[in-house]
Amino acid sequence: MKYDLQQTTKLVTQLQQAHRLAAAFYMRILPLFDTIAYQTLYSEFWFWEPTETYTPPRDTYPPSGTSAWCYLPLFASTHAYRDKTYSKAVKGDKALIFRNYIDYDFRSDSDLRAGKNTKPDPLEMSGKEAVVEVNLYRCLQESDWKMVKEADRPPLQPDWQQSGKCPQFEFCSMHWPLAKFLADPNIVTNWIKEKSAIAKPVTGPEQAS
Repeated sequence: MKYDLQQTTKLVTQLQQAHRLAAAFYMRILPLFDTIAYQTLYSEFWFWEPTETYTPPRDTYPPSGTSAWCYLPLFASTHAYRDKTYSKAVKGDKALIFRNYIDYDFRSDSDLRAGKNTKPDPLEMSGKEAVVEVNLYRCLQESDWKMVKEADRPPLQPDWQQSGKCPQFEFCSMHWPLAKFLADPNIVTNWIKEKSAIAKPVTGPEQAS
């Protein structure tokens, strides 16, 4: 398909605007995840990763050989925090995981992707609601932290429930529209505090060990 100069000029302008807007958005939301994790659980950053794609390869591998979605790793991403940096979790330890979806149709079990092994065509996506999933895990008996990654991850489980895949942990989860999360982060903060019911002394980040 051929385009004339007017069309391509408009496309490039929109592309520039989209990238600037995306960068500004991530400058806001990524520190917000850090702040909520610290204010609610006094937890430390654990890991982040693309949720539905892979981190794009570097160096000698041609980008054209990789799904274009892999070059938008924060379009659907996981951001995890935990109580300690040790490899073992002990009873009562908690982990907090945010899963951010800029378009909920991108989730692997969405109606658009049901039964398909391929990523959706961006031109077929209708702009479904953007969502933040918040998953809270609590250790029931000593376990390796990596087991949390294998535990259940339903988008909605408001009450504590023992994980069927990883019985050493129990979990609960909620999700909010991204716009609501950005407008009032306290709705998430209050839910986490209510579910975790922790009572630890508050210290500033510079005093935390």
